[in-house]
Amino acid sequence: MDEQLNLHNLATIYWEQGAYAKVVPLMARATEIRETQLRLELTQLSEPHKRALMMLLQNETDSVVSLHIDAMRSNRQALELALTTVLRRKGRGLDSLADNDLTLRAHLAPDLRDKLDQLTAASTELSTRLRAAFDPRAAASRAEAVTTLRTRVEELESTLTAASAEFRVQSEPITVAKVRAALPPGAALVEFVRYRRFDPRQTQPPQEARYVAYVLPWKGLPQAVALGEAAPIDAAIDAVIDAMHMGTGAGVARAALQHLDTLVFNQLRDQLTNVSHVILSPDDKLNLVPFEALVDPQGRYELERRLVSYVASGRDLLRLAARRAPRSSATIIAAPDCGPPSSPARNGLGTFRPLEGAAAEFAELPAYFVQARTLTGDQATKVALAATVGPAVLHIATHGFYAHDAATSATPPHEPTGSAPPPPPLPPPSSAGFARHLRRRWRVVFPFAAAIVRRPHRRARSRRAGAGGRQHSTRRHCDRPRARELHWWGTQLVVLSACATGVGAVPSGEGVHGMRPALVLAGAESQVVSLWSVSDASTRELMREFYGELARGTGRAQAQRQAKLRLLRQPRFAHPYYWAAFIPQETGLHSIDTSLNEGRTTNDSAH
Repeated sequence: MDEQLNLHNLATIYWEQGAYAKVVPLMARATEIRETQLRLELTQLSEPHKRALMMLLQNETDSVVSLHIDAMRSNRQALELALTTVLRRKGRGLDSLADNDLTLRAHLAPDLRDKLDQLTAASTELSTRLRAAFDPRAAASRAEAVTTLRTRVEELESTLTAASAEFRVQSEPITVAKVRAALPPGAALVEFVRYRRFDPRQTQPPQEARYVAYVLPWKGLPQAVALGEAAPIDAAIDAVIDAMHMGTGAGVARAALQHLDTLVFNQLRDQLTNVSHVILSPDDKLNLVPFEALVDPQGRYELERRLVSYVASGRDLLRLAARRAPRSSATIIAAPDCGPPSSPARNGLGTFRPLEGAAAEFAELPAYFVQARTLTGDQATKVALAATVGPAVLHIATHGFYAHDAATSATPPHEPTGSAPPPPPLPPPSSAGFARHLRRRWRVVFPFAAAIVRRPHRRARSRRAGAGGRQHSTRRHCDRPRARELHWWGTQLVVLSACATGVGAVPSGEGVHGMRPALVLAGAESQVVSLWSVSDASTRELMREFYGELARGTGRAQAQRQAKLRLLRQPRFAHPYYWAAFIPQETGLHSIDTSLNEGRTTNDSAH
């Protein structure tokens, strides 16, 4: 640890002096030592200490990115270092909180579990010795013990790596070359990064937030595009979100989308000339943008140009290399019985009225599967969801809405009715207010959320509506399963057909705190989630088109693109509010380029 800090400080001194040729090798060595430290310590530290370490990590990542973009932009080694660091660290905090050892242990043979226990014990002892205060009198014995422990850790890792593909994916170092090799032909990864500009010659701490995009094509060298200050981009994102309802008019929505495109995506198009599939890893508030709805200078939606899909980090392309078969048939949960309308005056949540579209989905979707388990009404409960083990597909159609901390009322779970009504604006309508409330831990809540998402803060309280219509406050020790306790390994696709299921708090470098990471941690290969309150009518139409494409053998992300294009071409659904809300979140190469038509889940009659 001392060596890492010394190397980082020495690199900073050379950086301050302008001796850039000496900076990159020192910074690269420091980041490698830090990576070794993280692999040892993240599984051992308590949650508060993990968060503290990740805060320190973000500052270091900012300095590495700033070294490349602001000081050595044309240097290939600096670019490789910055992109490698981002691929390894982006979203690492959420990964570390997932307790991956527990998940991994559940999928290992008994003899390998024993090896994993030995590895955990040796890693813990090694971490303890490395953190211990230096004692010159015991220096020799300490060095010998550390060497022995390092050798033991390497031997156990080698054994587990050779025997378990899952361990290999989880433990092997992330490199740019490995991520590129995981890209499908014709695809490019765009890794967005929000960072604070760092200059060692300035005495004040870094304050100026900026965005940069690293473009990694399936062939060729990675490129970096500096997007500039974050403030105008964040304001443009807020304008897009505010425009995503019919009350603003299609012209206003298109203008907002084109302005954001000018600031962000249009700057990348020269690097995407021969790319047919863009895999986006957004950062911070860019997680709330449907990039396929951006309007290019010629007035075309990006959806019309190429396929767009999403990952939390480019590192996700290496997940699930050892694919698992589903353990049960498709499960469709829709239109739970929410009981009599709630009293807005009593709970501030509005009313839960029946959703005609959700009921229609429940009736229509089983035709696309050889066999499907269906749950509705009083059978559609959190208990039933938690008891669902490895379904091929999990589809949930219900209400969805936001709830804030107890001191603030929630957004009413109001759904638009009819073919083209204005949906409620996302809370609050002002751009500054939206950003402020996101950072105050707004969280997604819908009838089954408590079975998936762990409460993000011990003082936060949220509301949910389950079967029977009861309103519950989530408490610190409530008896409910966490994401890692759900058994969805082998699940190829989770579709959350509800409002705002893909939104949550968006701290820099950590993705979205909400449903998206929870589904990944539960083992789902891919997911479809929504970015705002959706129309009941257009959602039903979109899901019907989506599953129809899957039944014809279309890949998952491409199936959703085709479904969106069909809605876009219908005048009543042409506003991007109707077709752009749902996005495909991928986890691993399998989920990007495969359909559900593999002889297990689709019905021949549906082709």
